[in-house]
Amino acid sequence: MDWKPTQQKGTPFYKQIAEHLERRISYGEFPAGSFLPSERTLARELNVNRSTIVAAYEELRAEGLVESIQGSGTRVSHDIWGLTKNRVPNWRPPRGKRLVFAQSPANPAHPQRDAGKRLDRFGER
Repeated sequence: MDWKPTQQKGTPFYKQIAEHLERRISYGEFPAGSFLPSERTLARELNVNRSTIVAAYEELRAEGLVESIQGSGTRVSHDIWGLTKNRVPNWRPPRGKRLVFAQSPANPAHPQRDAGKRLDRFGER
C-alpha cells in the first residue's frame, strides 16, 4: 500500500486508516465479499501498532461496511449500500446544530413537572 497516515492532519491514525479503507471500498477496489488485509499485515505495511488497525476495522464494522469472524478475517459486507437490511439512522445533528432532547408535555397529574413547550430534536420551536 503506497498510502500512509500522517500526524499533520490532526486526525487520529485509526480514523485516517478507516476513512482511507472506506474510500477504497466505495471506489470498488475492495468489492463486496472481498477480504481486507489481515490486521497484522496492514499494521506492518502502515508501520502502526496492530491495535490501531483493530480500532480502524471496528469503525468500519460500526458503519456496516465490513464483517469480521474471529479466525476468518475481515471482509467487505455484501450489504454495503443497505439494499438487503434496514440501516440504523444517523442521529447526529447537522453541522452547526446542537442536539436538544424534546421536553415532555405537561402531565395533568403532576403540573409541577410541566417542562414547557416541546422542542424538535435540534432545539428549534
